[in-house]
Amino acid sequence: MNTSAHGIGRRFLALATGEGLARLVSFGAMVYLARLLGPDLFGAVGLAMAVMLYFIAIADWGLDALGIRDVAESPARIASTVPAVLGARMLIALAASVILVVGGLWLLPPIEGVLLAVFGLSLVLFGGNVRWVLLGLERPGLVAVSRSLGEVLMAVVVIVAVRHSSDIAAVPLAYLLGNAIGALLLAIGAWRLGHRIAVTLNWEVAAPVLRRARPLVVHTLLGLLIYNSDFVFLRIFEGRSAVGQYAAGYALISFIIPLGDAYGASLLPTLTRLAGSPDARLGVYRTATVEIGAVGLPIAVGGFLLAGDIVQMIFGTGYAEAGGALAILVWSVPVFLARIPAQAVLVAVGRQDRLPTVTMVAAATNLILNLALIPRWGIGGAAAATVATEVVRTSVVIGFAHGAGFGGTRVHRFMRPLLGVSLMAALLMLSPGPAWLLVPAGALVYGVVLLGTGAVVFGRGRLPRLDL
Repeated sequence: MNTSAHGIGRRFLALATGEGLARLVSFGAMVYLARLLGPDLFGAVGLAMAVMLYFIAIADWGLDALGIRDVAESPARIASTVPAVLGARMLIALAASVILVVGGLWLLPPIEGVLLAVFGLSLVLFGGNVRWVLLGLERPGLVAVSRSLGEVLMAVVVIVAVRHSSDIAAVPLAYLLGNAIGALLLAIGAWRLGHRIAVTLNWEVAAPVLRRARPLVVHTLLGLLIYNSDFVFLRIFEGRSAVGQYAAGYALISFIIPLGDAYGASLLPTLTRLAGSPDARLGVYRTATVEIGAVGLPIAVGGFLLAGDIVQMIFGTGYAEAGGALAILVWSVPVFLARIPAQAVLVAVGRQDRLPTVTMVAAATNLILNLALIPRWGIGGAAAATVATEVVRTSVVIGFAHGAGFGGTRVHRFMRPLLGVSLMAALLMLSPGPAWLLVPAGALVYGVVLLGTGAVVFGRGRLPRLDL
């Protein structure tokens, strides 16, 4: 097993390539739906998907973090505990599916209710998903392929089946088919590696794992409350169209979030295996903090300067309000990314019990800010509440990591990315032109600065890597 920085980079590159392709395809499908349905019906889809995420978190039961660590620590657990854990998790997912279907049809307005009920049929697939097993075995390529093919299938079904606003119910069916093929490919991948995982029902074996994962479930659910309670409050105070506008702005943020999660999943096995080398583990943590900062800063600055043009270019003039929301929301990206290494290190050292405390504080902050800001400032208030909450959440997580012995990174390591961001910002502010031209131009300037200052290096026979 490769625990070097190069090993992390290769795993992340494989996982991020698949995740990036999947998100690109998914994003394309969302743009198609947004333009076809308009803000009102697109808002219904956005709200249904926001609620669905809570139930996915229950079906996953924290295994996408804790399970990776357990398998990385002892691959023998694949035979001893994974079958029972999958069985228990599928039962939990089945119960969640029933609640979602019944609750959606009874409690929500007709359009959102039907959408959510059909979405709920796919929950069992998340319970039986073995993604975490393959990531614990450091097989991100298999995960990347399954993710990409599943999203491609989903997008194809959306484009073929949804030709009019009356076809909106086909959206969750496409989601169901895409996730089904993804889960099947992951199971086949595990089987080809020699892990014939037969799902069993053995509560005595599964219960200890589920108890250890419970803090992560709470953490994820509260994190989702932070992530999408603004959709619910906007629906209540501003209406479905405001949800559609906000969803368009947030779609660009949602494109980036899974890539950050992929980086954390790539980092976690290495941090786990370096338990006997505290200095090396601290070095990996600090380097990861700088690398992820070098990605988040240009996204925030460039996104802020070009938000309105980007949204109208992608979604059309009907989503003009989304540009203002995006200009605020984009600042949550570097803040969110800064939390990824600190969160991974807490799980690696077995302190995942700290995470629910973080999200409780952040969720309370988010609810208060949403209630205070959305009735007065609409989607701009929702965006500001999101950014402020992310700042609180990330600050607390980094504080816990510092208390666990993982001190911060020296500021001078960020100087070359800051120089690149400054020159990029100058170009974007001084150069007129359409977003489709300025976005790659800004990225080119940033990349050239990193390359010229030695922050990006090319090893012999290797892909380029950051050296910060």
